[in-house]
Amino acid sequence: MTNLYCSQGHQNPPDSKFCLHCGEKIWVNAVNNAIVIGQILSDRYSIIKQIGR
Repeated sequence: MTNLYCSQGHQNPPDSKFCLHCGEKIWVNAVNNAIVIGQILSDRYSIIKQIGR
């Protein structure tokens, strides 16, 4: 399993329900938890294009 990240970018173990650093609830979309174009992060950042792979 891969690590999980909260909306602030803190890395957490795969089974985390809350961020170990800031306490934020970690939301995991069971269908697809990848960042996608058009997604809004932290009500502040908009994903507009991929710049690297």
